[in-house]
Amino acid sequence: MARRGPWWGLALGLAACGGEPRVASIPPFHGQPPGPPALQGAPGAPPPEPSAAAAVEAPKGAVESPPEPAPKAAPVTIEIPFRLDRRPTFTTQEAFLVDLRERTRWNKGSLGPLVAPEPPVPGHPKPKVIVDVQSAVGGHKAADVQRVLRKMLWIKVIECYGLGAYKDQKLRGIIALGFRVSSGGKISGARAISATLPDPEVVACLVERLQRVELPKAKKGTKAALQIEVGHGDEPMPPPLSLITPGDGALDVEAVRAVVTAALPALEGCYRPALEYAPSLWGRLGIRFHLTEKGKLDEAFEVESQFPDERVALCVLRAARKLKFPRMDGGEIRFVVPLRFGAEPAPGSALAAPLVGLAGEAYRR
Repeated sequence: MARRGPWWGLALGLAACGGEPRVASIPPFHGQPPGPPALQGAPGAPPPEPSAAAAVEAPKGAVESPPEPAPKAAPVTIEIPFRLDRRPTFTTQEAFLVDLRERTRWNKGSLGPLVAPEPPVPGHPKPKVIVDVQSAVGGHKAADVQRVLRKMLWIKVIECYGLGAYKDQKLRGIIALGFRVSSGGKISGARAISATLPDPEVVACLVERLQRVELPKAKKGTKAALQIEVGHGDEPMPPPLSLITPGDGALDVEAVRAVVTAALPALEGCYRPALEYAPSLWGRLGIRFHLTEKGKLDEAFEVESQFPDERVALCVLRAARKLKFPRMDGGEIRFVVPLRFGAEPAPGSALAAPLVGLAGEAYRR
């Protein structure tokens, strides 16, 4: 009988295992797309085979290196900047609706469950408004008139104040108004008696807006006197909608992206502290910038979105107003840089934000 070489025992071992030898698969590393169910531990799937490296025993006394941590997703991502009138478009209605639904969810975002009390919003961001009814003679009580006006007139005062405050961010003053109230609650005959606020357009706006307010009915009419005090808050006031134009400048997308990318540490510094009390906080914050013809940045306001944490939004906008963009060719320009903070929860989870609004339905009609 011929002498069998050492390969004979190896062949018998392979035959006993039932066929050709199998090559050990390599599990996916961090950042790769997930593999088949067997590599993800799916129920009923066979366990993944160990890699060749795992089959080699470490020498005795050797110190194993700790595994490298999985890379964390960036907490702030930058969408494509666009000029105010030139949002990225889509070739199909379906693509448009998909993008619209996603932006709707992100523009709302979510604070998520709180694990600690929310800290107060620092300072007084909004304009300071005091509405005081000085007198009311007739069927309406002064206290009732004041209660309604403090509730209904406050936002109108801010709207009128913005007509002048965007030009003079330190604008403030007191306006005294006289008006009549019918027994049916309709205000008429409003006029400015005196004003220390040095902007006639704001005063005229307040007279007109006052007459839009509806008061309760009474047995007879009333003559009343009202004093409104208004002054600036901690945050600048945006220009009126009628004055917001895209300008003639040509947007350098890459230059804008480079400036915002360099500012990401500051933007992340606004977001990360909020995770201590709202670890699931996520959302979108669109920032509208205005560069003058000389390249000076004089506006940075939130647009499109309503970020769910006012503290983060205020911090981000303050950081955005310190940015230095290069001058754009063609003149002044308004452009939008949308930012996304955190990660949207998986669809169907308790933290996922529902789609609200009918914008998509309107497009389909």
